[in-house]
Amino acid sequence: MYEELVERLREAAEWVPCIMDRAVAIKAADAIEELANRMRWTLCKDKQPPNGQYLVCKLLYGSVCGYDVGTYAEDLSKIDKYDFPAKQYKGVGGWFDYDSETGYYQTNVYAWMKLPERMTLPEPPEEE
Repeated sequence: MYEELVERLREAAEWVPCIMDRAVAIKAADAIEELANRMRWTLCKDKQPPNGQYLVCKLLYGSVCGYDVGTYAEDLSKIDKYDFPAKQYKGVGGWFDYDSETGYYQTNVYAWMKLPERMTLPEPPEEE
């Protein structure tokens, strides 16, 4: 969807400079392209993010996708020495959450993206 709009704006900027200011069309295409890139799911099997919080898609009951805000750490042993002991977790990256009764625990995340600036979410990724 976004790709087609970006392509048309870029084409229009080339051959219709009298109708649309070329610089404005290029800026609009760049902005749309940047937004589209921020709103894309990344499968965890393909790439893990840097430390931080992200919008995540967790698989629930097989193929049902549940949305949540998840936190990723490149080294879980730096999160909590009791729940993620260095002997077992040093240098191990993973998604985690916190429960006030049980402490920190690892979670299973299927896909992630940067937190969106708006509430409209894209469709979850297709399961293979």
